Formats: sequence, structure tokens, C-alpha cells
Amino acid sequence: MRTVQRIRKHAPRLLLTLTVFMALSLSMFAPVVSADTTSYTALQIHDWLVDQISSATVVMTDATTVILNSGDYGVDPESNYVRVDGVGLNVLGVSIGLSPIKFMFEPGTTNVLIRAELDLLGISPAPKLECTATVACVGPGGPLEVTSIAGVKIGSFEPTLSNDDLNAIVDVLNQIIVASGLSVTPPSASLTGISIVNDAGTDKVQLSWSEGDPTYLESADILAKVNSMVGTLETKATSFLQAGEGDWNIYVDVVSGTSLDIGASLTAFGVTAEVDIPIVFSVLTATITNATFAIGDDAPKTGTFSAEALVGCSNYIPFVTMQSFALGGAHSNLNAYVAQIEETILTAIDDAFDDIVAYTALDWPYYSISDIAVVGTNVVLTSSGTESLDIRLLPGWSMVSVPVVPDDPAPTAVFAGAAAVYTWDPQAKSYVVPLAVVPEQGYWVYVTSDRTIQVTGAPVTEWQSQLLQGWNMVGSIYADSVLVQNLSDNPVNSIVRNAVYRWDPVLKSYIASTAVEPGKGYWMTTVRDCTLSMP
Repeated sequence: MRTVQRIRKHAPRLLLTLTVFMALSLSMFAPVVSADTTSYTALQIHDWLVDQISSATVVMTDATTVILNSGDYGVDPESNYVRVDGVGLNVLGVSIGLSPIKFMFEPGTTNVLIRAELDLLGISPAPKLECTATVACVGPGGPLEVTSIAGVKIGSFEPTLSNDDLNAIVDVLNQIIVASGLSVTPPSASLTGISIVNDAGTDKVQLSWSEGDPTYLESADILAKVNSMVGTLETKATSFLQAGEGDWNIYVDVVSGTSLDIGASLTAFGVTAEVDIPIVFSVLTATITNATFAIGDDAPKTGTFSAEALVGCSNYIPFVTMQSFALGGAHSNLNAYVAQIEETILTAIDDAFDDIVAYTALDWPYYSISDIAVVGTNVVLTSSGTESLDIRLLPGWSMVSVPVVPDDPAPTAVFAGAAAVYTWDPQAKSYVVPLAVVPEQGYWVYVTSDRTIQVTGAPVTEWQSQLLQGWNMVGSIYADSVLVQNLSDNPVNSIVRNAVYRWDPVLKSYIASTAVEPGKGYWMTTVRDCTLSMP
């Protein structure tokens, strides 16, 4: 049996950028099957994806700058250029842009060598794009347009493009120029040349025409045009997502007992792109094998890719750790380039997934999970379950922590029978009565007689906490001790590692510690505000 849910909306689509997100994101709104599992239908996953994409806002990410340089083209062609920095958009928490973009002009012609760095998924170093274009502008009032393009390169990859392919790229570029509102007001003549010149001590863009005097643009003029263009694109892209000026389609299939299939198609500026991604889950590993993508209509460019990722959640927040990513097919040069930067791509996808999760406020119903599986025609999450931890309290004060998420986090429930419970407020630099018990915090607990308390809840094997400069009381993680020397702080070297102390309730004194043990609380001091990651 195959469950298929489809919808057609009108909006553009960030296909490749959001592939992993679509493949691994599950709706938080689902019926509970039992205390330990939650089931999701294709329709629920589908509707959640559609809602998130259609409610997204596209925003400009950086302040734009324009630099002109009137170097000697004859001596160094790259010294005569317009450089534009900070052109980027943010969609669903993911930044996409071209920055910097360098336009190098051959004096006396309308040829321009374009070099740019692609800001996509935070890949660093950014892939470099290059092409040579010819531009035109016919007056009076004629639009600025690209008439031809050649020499397309992506990093070390030079795609084989037919004349039809190149003409399609030219057409898309011109549609973007028209949509952006970018224009130059020419005289009653045709554009014959573009160059960067120094006019009275100021570098300017000189536009030469078939008749009449040249016209000049200063950096401020170009910046105003670029900002107007980016602002227009920003508005139109948001409208595409929300109001229906493009055409996109998402489908979600759950193949009974086998896989979760997610696909999407986009038609924008007359070009259609499609992707189809089958995901097979094995415990917490998600495997994508021979996913397909295609760009174009009559003779589309096609390809395949495969990937593997570990999927989980911590503190109810899902995460992805990419293990591999590779292209398939016959594009050997592109495959070699992707393989060369695979580690960078894996890290970038992890970071982009985190950004999207934060943007969408996605969470899952369990603190942590032990399995994701296709069961029948549903995708099922299984909780990692609960564990019990015994904490011994001797008469008097004990400094402890609770590395599980208790069903009832109230201090009176967790430390039942205690005469007093306090924690440290590093901002106020005073003790306070806590409202809830959390794993990353240390607690002073006072009892009048020897007792052992048992705390049951979802085990916490990692956490992050913000520490303030000075002394902080911190907690532990479940099951494992963590060496102080292996603690991760950001900025690094913020924690004073030879000043970590625990309280010995037998000796009634502090003891310097070399490890953070489960169930114990610790004093740590920092030289600056920082983030502590445990383990």
C-alpha cells in the first residue's frame, strides 16, 4: 500500500538547499500511539512542510558595499573592476548569496568577466563562479540586458553547455534583471563600451555610446541601484513564497514498511527544477540512495546523489550529523569537485539544518529518541525511554545534579523530603530557590537524615549552557564521567580548568576535581562569558 499526499502551490522553491531538511523534518503535531512512540502520516509531514515554506519571509542578510578600481586593464585585466560585497538573502534561516561579485571590463567593448563567490549553506571556502558575458543597452529608455554568455565555471568544474543551455541562462538572467528593476537610462544611442576610469581623482564607471558623450556612474549610484535591485528581489521572493507568483509542488509518500519519499518541483523564470529523495531509516541512520534531480524542460540536465546522516534529538530539538554526500552520474569533473570539498559540504548541511530548525522552532515529542522507522504507512519516532538514577544524600548539605529529565521537575518532587534546595544565580551572585530541576545545573540539597532518592526520567547525554564570568554551579550528564580537560567551551580557554570543585559531604569540604561525575554538582569559574558543552 502506498500513501500519497500531494499539493500544488504557487511559490518558488529552494530545492537543493532544503533537501536534507525536507527529508528529515517531521511534524510536531501527531497522535501519540503509546507512551514511547509517536506516529506521523505522509499528510502530516507534507502539510507541515508546506506551512513552513509558504509562511517564510525572505530578508537581505548583509549591508551592501560597492568598490570601483580604475587599474590599467592592458597591464592587469583584473585591476579594472566593479566589486559588490554583501549581496545575500536569508530564507528559512539559510543564507544564500553571491558575495563578493567582481565585474571586470574590457575597455572599448561591452564584454565583462564576472567572478563571484557562492554563499550557499555556509560552505567555506565558498565555491567560485565565473563566466564571460556581453551586455547591451539600446536607447532611448532601452533595458539593460545580457546578450550572450560563455566560459561558465564552478570552481574547477567546467560544465558542457550547448547553445540552447547558454541561451536559457541568458534568458533567466534577463528575467531576473527585469524583475529586480535594475536599469540604466541611456541616451538615444546604443551602448558600445564599459570601463572604469579615473575622473578628477574619483573612480567611475564610464558608459560609452554610439553617439554623444559618455555617461558616468559613481560608486554611490551603483550602490543605490544594487540596493534597489536586492530590495525588489527580496519583496518578490517573499511574495513568491506567500502569495503565489511562482509555481512549486511538494509531495510526500510513505512506502509501506520501506521508505519515506519526499519530492519537490519548482518553476521560476521559465525554468523547471525537480528533485525526488527516497529515505530509508535504520535505527537512527537515514540513507538516501540515488536521489534524482533535473533542471530544464525539453532536454533537462539530470543527475543523482546519495547521502547518509545520523538523526537524533536532544532536549526535544532534532539534529542531523551528515556522514557522507556524493554525486552520481556521468559528470566526472563535477563529481571530483564535490568529493574534494565533501567534508566542508557535510559540515555546511549540518549547520544549515540547525539554522532551519531554529527558524521554524521545530521540536519533537521526546527529549531523545532511540529509533526512526517506517511502520506500515507511517513514520514512527521511538523515545529513548527512561532511566533511574540513585542519588545519596548524607545529613547536612550535598551538592548534586540530576542528569535526567524528570516527569515532574519541581524541586519538591525531585528532592522529596529535603529541608531546603538552592542553586546559584551567577548574574545576581547569590543563592536562589529553583523553580525547576534541569540537568545542566548544580544544586545544594539539605536533609536531616541519610537517604537515597531515585530520580526517573529521559537520560541526558549532552547539553549546552551559558556560563557567566566568575563562579557557576553546573551539573553532569547521564552514565559517563567527563574529564575536565575534555570540556568544550566557546570561546576556548574560558573555563579555568584547575579550579573545578565538588563538595565532599563526609569531609565537609571542597575537593578539586579532574572529572565531572554523574549525579554530582560542581563549581566552575570562567574568565569571560562563554558556552559550556557537556560532554
